Amino acid sequence: MNHHTSSHNRTSPVSDGAELPGRKALQLCHQVAETLDEILAECADPLLQGLRVVDVEPAPDVSRLLVTVALDEPAEDTPPMDPRRIHDHLAKAAGHLRSEVAGAITRKRAPMLVYRIVPAAS
Repeated sequence: MNHHTSSHNRTSPVSDGAELPGRKALQLCHQVAETLDEILAECADPLLQGLRVVDVEPAPDVSRLLVTVALDEPAEDTPPMDPRRIHDHLAKAAGHLRSEVAGAITRKRAPMLVYRIVPAAS
């Protein structure tokens, strides 16, 4: 009887060949989402304060995370925010955001964070 099982295949393949993230990857993504949501809410930059983390997912693995953010709905008399401006503000804060994430997670290396901006849900 062979009690040795393979542990290298912990993710399930999807029809297109991509792999679904495992439990630990999902746990990390959830932790990063919560941390970033708190950091952005407390940020000194008013534009970044208006962002909410919608999703965090491995891109393609946990060394690089795709962070999806949405800007809070602007007031009716306010023009919509230019996504390039939001990206500029995120780029300026990238080092601070990544170091805050590094302090909140228990990993040797903090993941690289890549941002995607989506419209606020109405």
